[in-house]
Amino acid sequence: MLGLAPVGAGRGEYVTMALGVGMMRDHLTTLLMQDVTNPDPGGMLHQSTLLSAEDMALLKSLPYPQPERDAVIAANFAIAREFMPRARAMAKRLDIVWPEAFEAATRKRLAATLGEEAGRAR
Repeated sequence: MLGLAPVGAGRGEYVTMALGVGMMRDHLTTLLMQDVTNPDPGGMLHQSTLLSAEDMALLKSLPYPQPERDAVIAANFAIAREFMPRARAMAKRLDIVWPEAFEAATRKRLAATLGEEAGRAR
């Protein structure tokens, strides 16, 4: 979804981009839930009892953007900065090769279309 941000921004599809931010937030939540060791995690309505206080604070701190260009772009990168290191760490734990070339190409495209800072967002 982050890789589609230039397309959405270019087309002015800010409502769609806000929906994409929600999807990215869900992916981050799912990633955080992967580390839950409780044998019966229950489900989404039990997150606050399963995730650490730090993880819950992180989820609460992420933006819920208005469908406006700058807000949805900033929210995309805020979530990506939290998701990417955790996903990379999980890939390493599971001995999955990280798609370095794909990530580099995506960053290059983000920088070219949304600004240099976008390409550096980690």
